[in-house]
Amino acid sequence: MPRTRIFEARELATGVTLLHHRASKWKTETVRFVFVDRPDHRVAARAVGAHLLRHGHRRCRGLESVSRFFRQQYGGGVDSHVAIGSTRHLLTVRTNVVGGRHLPGRPDTLGRAMGFVAKVLREPWFAAPSFDVSIFERERANLLRAIDAVREDKSRWADQRLREEMFAGTPLAIPAHGRREDVEAVTLDEVRAALEATVSEAPILIYSVGERDIDSVAEAVMPALGEVERPALRVKKPAVPPLRTRPRVVSEVEDIAQARLAMGFRVRDWDPKTDVHAALFGDILLGGGSTSKLFKEIREKRSLAYSIWSSLDGAPGALVVSAGVDPAHLGRVQSLVRRQIAAVAEGRISAEELESARAGIAKSLAGTWDSPEAMVQFDLAARLGRRRERSPEALLARYEKVGVDDAAAIFRRLELDTVYRLGPEKRS
Repeated sequence: MPRTRIFEARELATGVTLLHHRASKWKTETVRFVFVDRPDHRVAARAVGAHLLRHGHRRCRGLESVSRFFRQQYGGGVDSHVAIGSTRHLLTVRTNVVGGRHLPGRPDTLGRAMGFVAKVLREPWFAAPSFDVSIFERERANLLRAIDAVREDKSRWADQRLREEMFAGTPLAIPAHGRREDVEAVTLDEVRAALEATVSEAPILIYSVGERDIDSVAEAVMPALGEVERPALRVKKPAVPPLRTRPRVVSEVEDIAQARLAMGFRVRDWDPKTDVHAALFGDILLGGGSTSKLFKEIREKRSLAYSIWSSLDGAPGALVVSAGVDPAHLGRVQSLVRRQIAAVAEGRISAEELESARAGIAKSLAGTWDSPEAMVQFDLAARLGRRRERSPEALLARYEKVGVDDAAAIFRRLELDTVYRLGPEKRS
């Protein structure tokens, strides 16, 4: 019988949900705390704070001490990072340890790891008066280098700039680590305040994958939660700007051999509950792989793009086409993209394209079971995207009900909203 869900859910308190998958497939036990906060003025402070959390707590200070502690767990580790969704900013603290039953003496490795996490969250070293401020300055500099690396990666930069222009004035325009100027300006006191508020007040999703039963895991994670009442997790529909009456074209000049093109489309009257599966299916047909229309027609047949693909953000109903092209062909590629979108809207899909798209979906969903991280990512995306299907099998069954006519109906509602072009000054 196909699985209907990956994780067994248990409410440990208001705003605290434990999601557990019991499996003996891996010798490790993985726990991931996901604090679901708002994409507000504290985004940059939380991003810096995620770097600082890795340095331990008041009694286990510094990356060297943290590494030594987890080496004692026979290969365990700890990490923290931030990510951003359409309506939520996520702070994640992740640990993994080798299951105690595989070790001499059967030590409680998960219990020890959760004790460490509890102290890191409640008594982080960077919140202590004795914290070395130079570490804060170094980690902020590391984050700034990561932000600068996006600027150097022209593909990522073009997609980021497109979102900034397309969704200006809304949380959808904010990068996960915040804007560079915000990170530069953030202070240690602001980081302390932001992390204290998030850890003590934001709703939490706690993911666990390992051999223990859910009762044992619940007992192990409770010390890290605290007693503060939290609001229940609510995922709201994102605020989006109105559709433009005419597409906005943003051109920026840079002396690069390979120009970047990013085209942002919006679906009129978008309703994720009824539209998302057909839109995602259409996205795969359009630019989801080496047999997609964009790849075959623009890259292979006409050799006009070094790379080209599409992606869909199901929250605001936005489809983005990204391409690396010769600067002389920017205009022509832009025109051909719209022609291929029209082909999907008219239902001109070959049997080969349809079969390839369905096979690609099935293969991608089957890979969900390959690692705890993939399982967590699948469920987290379903919850934050308000998707009912909570297992790969359930989602595949839903996709099997989607046909060419459904995708075509969505693509007939696509409107070009914003175009971002990066390249030399001479334009086609």
